[in-house]
Amino acid sequence: KRQTIALLIDARTPLMFHGHSHRQLVWRLTRTHKLQRLHSRDFGLVPGETCVVGVGSVGRPLDGPGASYVVYDDSAAKIELVRLASQ
Repeated sequence: KRQTIALLIDARTPLMFHGHSHRQLVWRLTRTHKLQRLHSRDFGLVPGETCVVGVGSVGRPLDGPGASYVVYDDSAAKIELVRLASQ
């Protein structure tokens, strides 16, 4: 995780979405270089920090029941993690 985030910082990339892990999770590297796992369902991007977002899985989630996905509002710089109730 740290290597990926270090590469994003060097490339001046504040946000990256990734898939294929079948898990919905968010890591943030703060301005003071602390790596934090975020547990909030919605959050805003912070200037000078870098976030890596696992978008989840619709067909085969490994982190709990129900499909999960992410909504990103680029004009507000906000991310919402969504999980649907399983049926």
